[in-house]
Amino acid sequence: MELAVFEKIHSLDKLQSLSKHEKIVQGILDAINNDELQLNDPLPSVNKMIGGLGFARETIVRAYKDLIERGIIASKNRKGYFVINGNIRQQQKIAMVLYAFDTFQEALFKSFKSVVGEEVQIDLFFHHNNSDVFEAIFNQIAGNYSLYVVAPIANDRIEKLLLNIPVFKLLIIDRYIQLSEDHSYVVQEFETPAYEIFQKLKERFSNYEEIVFFFREN
Repeated sequence: MELAVFEKIHSLDKLQSLSKHEKIVQGILDAINNDELQLNDPLPSVNKMIGGLGFARETIVRAYKDLIERGIIASKNRKGYFVINGNIRQQQKIAMVLYAFDTFQEALFKSFKSVVGEEVQIDLFFHHNNSDVFEAIFNQIAGNYSLYVVAPIANDRIEKLLLNIPVFKLLIIDRYIQLSEDHSYVVQEFETPAYEIFQKLKERFSNYEEIVFFFREN
C-alpha cells in the first residue's frame, strides 16, 4: 500500500509544472482513483514520506493539510492519516471561467469535458473580458469548487483575485499571466509562431517599402 503511494508520486516527477507538494497530493489522489488506496486505509507517516521521497517535512505536512481541507483524508487521534473519502471523482466540481462561448472556447470546453468525464460536474461562467463581471463571478464561486479553470484578464486587479485561490486548485488557460512559478498553465504562445511565419515570408516582405504589424504588448 505504501509502495503504491510512493510509486504514484514518483511517476509525476516528469511533470515539471507540479511543485513537490502538488505531486504528493496528486499521487495520493491517483492511488485512490485506482483503488490502490481505499476507504479507511492508512497513509504513510510523515517520517516515512520523508524517507521515501526525500522531501522536506513542511512540504509533506502541507500536502496532507491540503487533502484534509478537501475532505479526502483525516488525522485520527495521533494515530496517523487515513483515507475518509474514496469516491473522489463524483465529488469533484469544476468552475470553468471563459471569455465567451465562441467557436474556440466551445471546442476547448468540449475537449476538457471529454477528458475529465461525465461524472465530474463542470459549471461554466463567462466574463466577456470585463473586470467587473469577472470579480462578480469570482465572489460567487470562491470556495465552492475543487478546481478553477480560468481564462484570465491581464490586469493587476484580476491577478490579485486569482492569488486568493490555492495553487493546487487553479489552472490558468488560454492567456498567460505571471502569478508564480508554482501555478499551472495551459496557454497559447504567439511569439515563436509569429517569428516563424515572418521568417517564411521575409522574401515577400522585401517587395514592400513598409510593413505595419499591429499587436498588443500585453
